[in-house]
Amino acid sequence: MPKFSVKKPLTVFVAVLAILVLGVVAYLKMTPDLMPNMDFPYVILVTTDPGASPETVEADITKPLEQSMATLDRIKNVTSSSMDSVSMVVLEFEDGVNMDTVSVDIKNRALNLLISDEEMEKRRREWKPMEKELTGYLKRYASLVTSGSRGAVFEK
Repeated sequence: MPKFSVKKPLTVFVAVLAILVLGVVAYLKMTPDLMPNMDFPYVILVTTDPGASPETVEADITKPLEQSMATLDRIKNVTSSSMDSVSMVVLEFEDGVNMDTVSVDIKNRALNLLISDEEMEKRRREWKPMEKELTGYLKRYASLVTSGSRGAVFEK
């Protein structure tokens, strides 16, 4: 082999170059199958109301959230838990649901519960862009934390 590489350096150079080019092409066409894209059909809403009793949390936060979320499309199960100052609502969806779309619907319904009808009407009359206003409202009055757009924490 060493004699061949000394006698024909151009052939060896072309062979090495071809192997490198094929390696780069193969690497660029390779797909990462070690971590497939998975959407779990669950959303967990955690809401806090500091100082509230479990009964108050259930009446003021948990029940309205349950009722609002129970009418979402392709929902399979809704479970909830109310504790001191904390409410947790777990939403289970059917397999194959587009969780990105569902997350947007959940966010809209939660915002409708956080913002009163009078305030919403006042904002419509002022002709302010709703997206900016809702984002500002969330920054001032609610802390929305999304984990992979699958769960949310709302603070009242």
